[in-house]
Amino acid sequence: MMSQDDVHRLAYLEEAKELLADLEASLLELERTPGDTDLLHKIFRAMHTIKGSGAMFGFDDIATFTHDVETVFDKVRNGLLGVSRELLDLSFHACDHIRALLEPDNAGDAGLAAAGRTLLDGFRRYAGEDAATAAAVSPASQDESPGGVRIYRLRIRLQADNSA
Repeated sequence: MMSQDDVHRLAYLEEAKELLADLEASLLELERTPGDTDLLHKIFRAMHTIKGSGAMFGFDDIATFTHDVETVFDKVRNGLLGVSRELLDLSFHACDHIRALLEPDNAGDAGLAAAGRTLLDGFRRYAGEDAATAAAVSPASQDESPGGVRIYRLRIRLQADNSA
């Protein structure tokens, strides 16, 4: 019998695959109409959902990878970066990478992890960030605001029987 966590993880996998299909369709459409702000918002929301749900259901590698891609699309939708062939190519490769991360047989694959780092370096270059500086930031310092306040991420799992 499957646990409630397993059921939720399977639901996430299905949702993520559907979101990736929608994301790729939106990217193809964005190729034809690069100034379409509705499409940019739709792409951002898909990335945001893949990231957030991934983190909630324990797919931390997907959440971490997608966070950086989402950040670039946030800059694009806010007019700080434009849509180009390079961004579209990186984005299609990112979809393929996320799809590969969804496969259980790929867990812990060093080659896949290296490919992800290479893709993220491409997104950082596109955003005008120094990849070496971005990689040097430790996870702990990323969770600390400039005022020294620590930010914690909480993951809450409800039990199947939640009666008190």
